[in-house]
Amino acid sequence: MNKEEELRFALSRAADRMRSLNVGTSGNVSARLEDDFIISPSGVSVFKPNDAIKVNIRTRLSVERGHRGKPSSEKDLHALIYEVRSDIASVVHFHSSTALALAAVEPWPAGQDVLSPYAVPLFHYDLWHLGIEGKHRGIPFVPYAHPGSIVLAEQVANAFKQNRAKVAVMERHGAVTLGATVSEAVQNAIFFQHLAKSYLRAVSLARESGRTLRLFSPEEFDDFRREVERMGYGRKD
Repeated sequence: MNKEEELRFALSRAADRMRSLNVGTSGNVSARLEDDFIISPSGVSVFKPNDAIKVNIRTRLSVERGHRGKPSSEKDLHALIYEVRSDIASVVHFHSSTALALAAVEPWPAGQDVLSPYAVPLFHYDLWHLGIEGKHRGIPFVPYAHPGSIVLAEQVANAFKQNRAKVAVMERHGAVTLGATVSEAVQNAIFFQHLAKSYLRAVSLARESGRTLRLFSPEEFDDFRREVERMGYGRKD
């Protein structure tokens, strides 16, 4: 099995894993293949490996010959992310109920070092695993633009370029996660779902009880990050 065949099988398996994160045929997943990427077809929730469609990153056009399907309507979003993030090999976009809830709530203000406000501020140390840095203070929140539009694609790509994160929330739309592999990108989506549920519950409890939501300061977050790296926290080796 060559590299392309491996990625096609990985994408087909990923779509099956993502069924708990999406409703109907929403959501999409892709994997980088040199100057191209392979993406889930439009209008389906699960698909066979050969149903996925190869698209050129630069032109954002399908390079498949004789393929009867068409690529996901969010192909521009995937392409622009690959252009700005050479460290990323897979992109997942999903519309889970938790992601939609966060996407509909006014975000926390941003710092002056980034362009986006935050869907989830520095409230839990597990944000570290999603590539969040203390100076950015949380998961980036991308302002609304129509789904499938080039404006949305550019805004999401810019947020990932500025923050170097592995997750972003799109206002009134859903979320995007990234990974060095297809499996990692999907796992980050599942991980984000857990983190977002915890955050929304914490906000609700704080509001109901009149108590303060305790957040990490950027200094505390970065101190924890350094300690994790020193200890090798969570590593198998």
